[in-house]
Parts: sequence; structure tokens; C-alpha cells
Amino acid sequence: MFATVPLYRPGAPTDTEEQRISAHHGWLTARISAQAFFENIEQQTPHDLLLEITDISPEGTEKRLYISEPSQPLNGSAISESTVVPIMNRSWRLTLTAPPSPQAQDRQFLAAQVLGGSLLATALLTALLWSLGRAQRAAIRLAREATREVKEREWLLLEAQRIANIGICYLDTRTQKVVRSAEYLRIFGIDPKDAEAAARSGDLLDRVHPDDRENAKAAVAAFRAGQPAPARVIRILTPDRGMRTLLGEQGVLPSASGRPQLVVAVIHDITERLATDRALAESHARLDRLMKVMPGAVYQLHRDSEGHLSFPFLSEGASQLFGLPAVELAENPERLLSLFTAEQAAQLKNSLAQSAAALASWQLDAFFQPPGGGRRWVRFNAIAEPASDRAVVWHGVATDITLAKEAEHRLRFTQYAVDHMRDAVAFLTADGDRIYVNDETCRLTGYDRSELVGAKVWNTFVSISPQRYRELWALVKKRGTY
Repeated sequence: MFATVPLYRPGAPTDTEEQRISAHHGWLTARISAQAFFENIEQQTPHDLLLEITDISPEGTEKRLYISEPSQPLNGSAISESTVVPIMNRSWRLTLTAPPSPQAQDRQFLAAQVLGGSLLATALLTALLWSLGRAQRAAIRLAREATREVKEREWLLLEAQRIANIGICYLDTRTQKVVRSAEYLRIFGIDPKDAEAAARSGDLLDRVHPDDRENAKAAVAAFRAGQPAPARVIRILTPDRGMRTLLGEQGVLPSASGRPQLVVAVIHDITERLATDRALAESHARLDRLMKVMPGAVYQLHRDSEGHLSFPFLSEGASQLFGLPAVELAENPERLLSLFTAEQAAQLKNSLAQSAAALASWQLDAFFQPPGGGRRWVRFNAIAEPASDRAVVWHGVATDITLAKEAEHRLRFTQYAVDHMRDAVAFLTADGDRIYVNDETCRLTGYDRSELVGAKVWNTFVSISPQRYRELWALVKKRGTY
């Protein structure tokens, strides 16, 4: 038996119930030996008395709990006194027997002995039953908390299956009972709340695509036999969502003896994932085709906090643009910088540093010498974005502008030559507008270049009317000269 007593904080008042609740610190539970309890009663009872304690159940069944051994046998002339003590839903009968003597003749003395023993036994058993009731209430509370935790975890598992489109089915090999999760049934187009439909679902082979049915039958056979099965991809036909693609695999959880006890099958609806993968692959293929025909190179340039450059990505167009394999340039960006003159390379690095500091777009025209010789111009265009550890990444394109630069140089040379000719030269449109005049034209007419460019011819030459100008234009167009 166990006895439990409350523990209070030292010095705290405990006169009222509120004070005891406020001062309560814990409980002290101690094991009490029933035999020691009864022996303690016997020590307080004269050795010539016989003490007998009997337990009486609610049904009236009696069970002797204790009987003492008097120092001398008692004969039929002994005097007995009994009392019954109710304890909770049962009772104890205490019987005290004494040999004939002047002391034993005093029934009041016997009654007092019996009453004292019964009160002590009542207090002890009441404390024991109260302690057991407290322990039972604590056990019930813990059981409720454990049940609530199990239900919460079960709900989380069901939600995780629903979000991930994963269904679980398991077979207990001892009972041959098959249990399917709600998401498992939902994937196959069965309402989990429809118990009748779920009960007659069977192996669900009728919902498997005909071309995949043999593969599915092999998996079901292994499932029924308690054997694992490799991952398989099968298609099913559902009444609500059409054809779906599933990835399934199964494993075995053995018992302590090593025999298969639980066979677990997991299916994952990968229809949307496959569609996304296909769309992504098509997008990558289109991008690859565009980069193959796009003039120049597409790149991703990374600059760390110390200024070191690297190419996370560099398209194959860089091979044609710079005259070196794109793989070599991506592995060693310094090889690319070596194609530029020292001045151009320093300008390139400075412009990158300025772009990184302001996280601004980067644009630079620079010339370099390819391995085959000559001179080639490249234009870098990119947008900058911050990366981790104070790094910067540029996403952009590099295009060959050699022809444009050469045309620009020729145009500048032509303009210089025309400007310094001794003859007056003017460029006119079909509508009579001047778009260019050289220095000699300005000197001969006495007008500034800003006054002539954009003005009509007949505004400065009164001898030429609009009608006459159109006739001259038609004649020049026909002959090629005037």
C-alpha cells in the first residue's frame, strides 16, 4: 500500500484551504506494508488477545486480511467483540477475542481496543484509496493528453499527404486487413467519406490504364505476398480528373521475429510535376535554340567581394565572338581579359566596379585582338543584382559591333573630308529640306550651319521655287546627275 501526504513551503500558513492551496509545494508518497501496519496494531494490543480483520466486498464476499497469534490458545470461554467499519464501497470487520479475565470482562475495554484499531485502519485505507484515485486521475489526464497528441499528429500526417499528393496503403499480414489513407482514395477518384465506395474499391486495377495494368498487377501480387517492390510509374483513369500519372513503391516492416508484418505502399501523384518538367524542358530547348542563332554571347558574370570574376554561365556563342572555346573562357575569365589591351582591360574592370557599387546596369564598348589576329569590337550590356556575401551578378549579352564601329569610323572620315572640300556641298531631301551642309556652303551663302540645316532650299535661294525644285529632283532621279 502507499500513503500520500501534501508538502507545504516552510513557514507558509496552512490554516485555511486557500492558504494550503497557495502554500502547496508537492506530494510525498510512501510505501506502507500492510503486514507492518497490522503488526503495529498487534504491538499495541496485549499478547493474550486475538485480533482478526476481514475485508467484505460490495457483493458480500469476505476475505481475511489479518489474524494475530496470541501468546496462549483461546478456548470456548473466550470473549469476542466485533465492529464493522465502512470504507468507500467496501467494509472491514474487526474482531477482538480475549481469554476469560477481569480485564477481558470489561466489554467497554474491548470495544475501545476495537474502535481504536478500526479508526486507524479507516484512516490508512482512506488515504490509500484517495492516493489511488489521485493516481488514476493523473493517469486519465496523461492518457487524454497522449490521445490528443496522437490525433494532432494524425491530422498533420493527413494534411501533409493532401498537400504533397501522397497516399499510403498498408497490409497487416496477420489479419490480411488492408487500410488506405484518405488521400490514397482521393487520388483514385474515390470520396473518402463514401464508406461503401471505399469498401468495394478492391485492388483498384479497373482504374489503371490498360497499357500499365500488367505492371500494376505485379505490384499488387507482391503487396499481397508481403514482399517489397521497386518504384513503378503507372497511369490511372479517374472519373473526376481524367488520366493521372502515379509513382508508387512499397516496402516491408518486419516483426521481432523477422517475418513481414506490415506491408506499406506509397503512391505519389506526379501529374503536375511531369507537366512542369515538360514545360521547363521545352523552355530550355527554346532558349538553347535562340542562343544558337543569337549574335554574340549570353552570359552570367559573378564578382565576389574581393573583385574576383567568374562565369556561372556562358553560352556557346562566346566561342565565335572571342575566338576561344566558351568552356575555356568560363573556367578562366582571365583568359578573356588577356585578349584586351591593358588599358581596355583596366577600363572594363573599372566600369564593373562602378556598376557593382551602384547596382546599376553595365554597358561598355571595347576592342580586343582575337587569337587569329585583327581587331574586333564587342559591346557588353547587362543588368546587375546583389548576391550573397556582398557579391554582384550581372545577366547580359555580349555582341559583335565590329561592322558598326567600322561604318562609324568611315562616316566620320567622310564627314571630315566633305567638311574640308573647297566646293560647296549640301545634302537635300525630296521635300527640299537640307540635312547637311559643309563649311564652304556656309561661307558662300553667308549663313550659319544652324540656319541652313533643316530649312527649305527656296527659303534661301529665291531663284528656285518649290515647283522648280520638284522638276530638278525628278530630272536628277532620272539621269543620276544634274
